[in-house]
Amino acid sequence: MRYAADPPAARLTVALDELVAIYHRPSGATHLLAPPAPELLDALAEGPADAADLLARLSRLYDLPDAAADAIEARMEELVLAGPAWRARGIVSPFRWGRSASGSDRPGADRSRRWNGSTRDIRSRTCRT
Repeated sequence: MRYAADPPAARLTVALDELVAIYHRPSGATHLLAPPAPELLDALAEGPADAADLLARLSRLYDLPDAAADAIEARMEELVLAGPAWRARGIVSPFRWGRSASGSDRPGADRSRRWNGSTRDIRSRTCRT
């Protein structure tokens, strides 16, 4: 399975001791992640990848065992369920909000919306009571 994520410019990251808070600018969602999730998102900055590709990318920075591909696959599935990453089919356009024309499985909305770096033209997903 190949995975993709928005580029680092679409996220604001703050280290909180052992956790990392990630604010996803396009969706307005905030995620609290524990290692290795932030590192996996950073590794996806080079483009879509499967677990073996992610293992190779992370192995350049960390001493990882070869058997870590299964653990990476499990962590990526957790990131897909949480929202900061998605399963990619074909080429995924960076800064795309919602499903890409190439057929990414990213949950979301309107195919015509693109994030241009500004937060004012992004639809809010907050609940109002």
